[in-house]
Parts: sequence; C-alpha cells; structure tokens
Amino acid sequence: MKFAALAGLPIVLAIAVWWLVAATTPTRPADPSQQPDPFASSGPEAVDDPPLAAGAKPTSSRIRPTGPDNRATQAAPPRRTDWPLAQQFTASRDLYQLAETIRTQAIEGDAEAMWTLGRIYDSCELLAVKYGSGHQPGEARRSLETVISAMPPNSAVYHRRQFERCQGFVQTPEALENAEIWQTLAAEAGHPAARMKSWLDRRMDADIGAPSRAQVIALVQSGHPDALATAPRLLALQTPEPPQVNEAISELAWTLAACSLGMDCSPMGESTQIRCIWANCGPEDHLPDVIRAEADPYIYQQAISYAERLEAHLNTGTLGTAEWVELQALPNQGEPN
Repeated sequence: MKFAALAGLPIVLAIAVWWLVAATTPTRPADPSQQPDPFASSGPEAVDDPPLAAGAKPTSSRIRPTGPDNRATQAAPPRRTDWPLAQQFTASRDLYQLAETIRTQAIEGDAEAMWTLGRIYDSCELLAVKYGSGHQPGEARRSLETVISAMPPNSAVYHRRQFERCQGFVQTPEALENAEIWQTLAAEAGHPAARMKSWLDRRMDADIGAPSRAQVIALVQSGHPDALATAPRLLALQTPEPPQVNEAISELAWTLAACSLGMDCSPMGESTQIRCIWANCGPEDHLPDVIRAEADPYIYQQAISYAERLEAHLNTGTLGTAEWVELQALPNQGEPN
C-alpha cells in the first residue's frame, strides 16, 4: 500500500508543478493578424435614399462608400499649416506693396516667395491692362464703375476689391513681370502648388518630368492651400458611381476637404467667386454654403462623406494608402504612372 502511494507521488507533483506554472505565466495576447478587423466592411453599405429636389431624378444606385477607412489613423507627421505668404496673399489689401516686400526673397531663390510673386502678377495683370494703360487714376476708377454696373452684386464687389488690391499695378502697369516665369522657377525649386500647376499649364516650362501618383500625393499632403485647390485636377476619387456622378462627387469632395484644411472659401475667395459665376450666391455665402445649395442632395451627401475621409488622410499623412484616390490622365500624356 505504501509503495502504491509512493508510485503515484510523481504524478501528483507533476500536476502541481504544471498548475503553478500555468497560474504564474502571463497569457500571451492573440496574434492581431488573426483577429477580425472591427472596421472591416463586407461591401458597400446600402443607405436610405435622401430626399430629392422636386422633379429631380435619381442619379445612381445610392451606394455609400465602404465602411470607415481605418488606414487613415496610422501615425504620420502632422500636415503643415504654416504657409504665411499664402495667408498674406489672401488677406492683403495692397498686392503691389506685398510684391515689393517679397521680391528680394524671390530673387534669392525662396520658392514660396517666387510662387506668391507669380500669383500677384497673375492676379493683377488683366486689371492693370484693362484699367491702367493710358488712363489717369480718376479715369481708371470711372471705367471700373462702368464695368461693374453691369455685373451681379457679388461679382461687382469682388471686382472692385481686386481693383483696390491691384491699384498699384493699375497706376504703374510697367511694374508687372511675367507670372509664368516666376512660377516656373518656383516649380523647379520644389514648391508644391507650382509643381502641380506646371503639369497643367502649358505656359509653364518647368523641367520636372511627368507626374506620378506618389509625387502628386506628396505635394497635396504639403497642405499648401493652392496645392489643395489644384488637387481635383490631378487626383480623382474612384467611387461605385457612374462616371459623370463620380466626377461630380470627386470634384466637390476635394473642394470641401480643401475648405476645411485652409483654402480660402470665404465669400470673397477666388474659388467662391468662380463658382458664383454660375450659382446664385448671397453676399455672405461661403463656398461650402454655395455647394450645399446648388448640388444634387445625393451627390452632396457622398461628397461630404469622401471629404471627411480625405481630410483624415491629409491630416495624418496617409493619403497614399487610400486606394480609391488615383492619378488622373493628363491631356496628351497617355496613361498616368
């Protein structure tokens, strides 16, 4: 009997040791790659149709973009928001004086100064030619009043504001320089908006090669307001919609995202005024207000959804991971890289 008990002792000891080891060993977490993705979507999510305007026809199959794009939450350097010259250009009441202030910086090779100088010359050239050639200051203003008297109220306010901002060039049109030369130099110096414009504007002759998706995305992620404004001309969103609807969603989504990220979308902003040529704008309407009032309700809903995703990617520097953002083919350049 004693020997039988002793024979069973090793088994008891082994069980005790196993229990102690199991109780004191931390549990290893499961392999994350084997866990279900809480953000994964099994496919496009059907949503209830939003109300359509009276007499409007459905524009698509009403498919919302697939579930939340958690790739946008990856850690990345923050988006740059400090573009002081872009802010000065927007706020300036005297572009002639601003040009005088930054011209030395531009000559010394500052890319942002070169780009801004080009923007100033581009903005003031037509006004200087129209009102400055051979006119005395009083005559120029009388001519201005005659022109704006036939304009819609918003356009008249904007045109007068631009005249005031460019008045130094109206008085001395010979001070204007070639905008495209300065912007070409800015592109070759690496300025994001200038490089993007050089791929779109044949007047610029920057030696920077053809664009690739990675290049354009990096330039947009710079956060420069003018690069954000140009983004929809180089990058298209791929949605489950028919081509015409997809194009409308893409353009509006980029514009709404750019407004949230620093592009001037105020009532007197250039982008607002361009859209107001065709839209019925109120004097206090910001660009998002104009878009909401004019767009098809479904297209607007989709644009808002994609704009939020774009904004998240741009804020975290992860736009390159968004497979639904593609480089557009440029005229006469074949398929994009």
